[in-house]
Amino acid sequence: MTVMLGFSGTAALAAKPADPFSDAVKLLKDKDSVKRRQGVEQLRVMRNPAAFQPLLNLLKDKVPAVRVAACDALGTMRSREAARDIADLLRNDPEPSVRQTAAISLGYIGDRETIPALIQGLNDSHEATRFACVNSLGILRDASAASALSEKLKTADPRMRQSAAFALSNMGEKGSIPTLLEALKSSRSSETSKDPALLDPAVGVSILQTLGHKRDPSVAKDLKPYLADPDPGVRIQCAHSLYLMGDDSGAQTARSGLSGAQPGQRRLCAEVLGEFGKKSDLESLEMGKSDPDPAAKQAMIAAFEKLSRRFTPAPKTKNKK
Repeated sequence: MTVMLGFSGTAALAAKPADPFSDAVKLLKDKDSVKRRQGVEQLRVMRNPAAFQPLLNLLKDKVPAVRVAACDALGTMRSREAARDIADLLRNDPEPSVRQTAAISLGYIGDRETIPALIQGLNDSHEATRFACVNSLGILRDASAASALSEKLKTADPRMRQSAAFALSNMGEKGSIPTLLEALKSSRSSETSKDPALLDPAVGVSILQTLGHKRDPSVAKDLKPYLADPDPGVRIQCAHSLYLMGDDSGAQTARSGLSGAQPGQRRLCAEVLGEFGKKSDLESLEMGKSDPDPAAKQAMIAAFEKLSRRFTPAPKTKNKK
């Protein structure tokens, strides 16, 4: 018995400790592409910086699914050292799914040196890759991409126009404002739009939101006509964008939309009235404090408190004798 125990103990000492990282790296060289992908996934979860070079090598794997997995892992790990190689994939890989993943990963990595590749990708033959490039440029917030993104406001696809407008909203650069205003006209006016497909209220809302985030008071005069837009969402977003510019022209629009069907619109109306409302709006805002939507309810409460302070007289101080 003693001998058996001794042998067991010796075997235990001789056994090598488990090394998940090394095991995962070994899988990257397996002949089976499924196992190579498994190794990539394990390394992605570990996020060990030592995995950089083994994963980088797989960007040239002959199987597209493996290249996708390696590209995704390097993006998740924010590997700036891989940015140039991933940008090359975006430019040159023949597989659309690889190019799309490359565009997404560049957004995660955030290296501004890859902006030219992302701008080039805006005209990729693969739709999802084009959208991924727009989104990543929005994440990078670099003004050098504003002109290229502005061109996407002229496309017939309303989804692309919305995505481009949102990406531009992340940039403080104001050079895109004229193009945004022109795109706004095209999305809402049959007189200025040559293509009926461009007439889309959702795009109008998105562009108005972007213009509001620019907070440029000089644009207010160009937005005010949209307070009379036939679509309530456009009218309310216009009122809110004017509010962000310090303009109270949309107060009546907000007043009318405070009890609307869309909770997001009620929230915007409450924010406008909190800043520019009248004393008579306190009653409506107080009723809104029981709004079933949590975000709208919180906006109503905040607006009520803000407006109340404006109309509550300051307490009188007693003169000391």
